[in-house]
Amino acid sequence: MHCRPARAKQQLSLELIADTNSPHSAPKSLPLGALMKKLFWCFVVLATVLSAFAIISLTEKTFALGLHPAMAEIVGQYRGLVHPVFADMFGWVRLIWPSWEMPAWLKDTYALSFVGAFSAHRTAVMHRIVKTRREAARSFLVCLMLALCGLGGLLLLTPLIEDGDSGDAEAFAPLMFMLTCSVVAAIAFFAWGAPG
Repeated sequence: MHCRPARAKQQLSLELIADTNSPHSAPKSLPLGALMKKLFWCFVVLATVLSAFAIISLTEKTFALGLHPAMAEIVGQYRGLVHPVFADMFGWVRLIWPSWEMPAWLKDTYALSFVGAFSAHRTAVMHRIVKTRREAARSFLVCLMLALCGLGGLLLLTPLIEDGDSGDAEAFAPLMFMLTCSVVAAIAFFAWGAPG
């Protein structure tokens, strides 16, 4: 007599389990891969802005180009935020050479160098160009050494160096996007910011 209720309970439990495991019943959340891609592109945008200001500041100092006061103030704010970081980073040089002052152009060069180096490393990790932890660690160390030598900005040219037949050239496309947008932004900045 108690067989039917027991069977009914068992069937109900199985239906609930099946319904819970159904993909339609699961809460709709962003997959981890898609989230990482969104975060990566947020990083690309921020890195592009920083590299654009580094190019603008470096060009303005090197060629002594005049800027509209409002535009000059924006560049001054960038220098006030970024330049002290590199001045402190290389403050140890003063222990050897007390009168040494890190020039503004060198601070901008290092800003561009660190942005380029770590953007290249992040791109290589994100697109699985480096596939193991050892390769990722090696990539990080190489990029760090290039950044400290002031040559990290050259890594933004990686898409031009890579063979077009390999998938790596397409994977490094964000670096070319960064460089192109930075240069275009710098040109537009000087075009609009020139004193009237």
